[in-house]
Amino acid sequence: MELTDKDVNLKDLEGKINLSQKKMLTLADQYGRDSLYTIQESQALDTLIMEYMRRKRKIS
Repeated sequence: MELTDKDVNLKDLEGKINLSQKKMLTLADQYGRDSLYTIQESQALDTLIMEYMRRKRKIS
């Protein structure tokens, strides 16, 4: 099965989401759930997830 540019972009975005999740969990363990660092990373993760959902919807 051949991957299109859109599929590759989604896979790349999935990778970014996974890395952001790991970073957020690490920050939460290190600084606590209510720390500024954790909240900022959580907001960045939310933005990535929303972008992923938008792109996924356009492909469908």
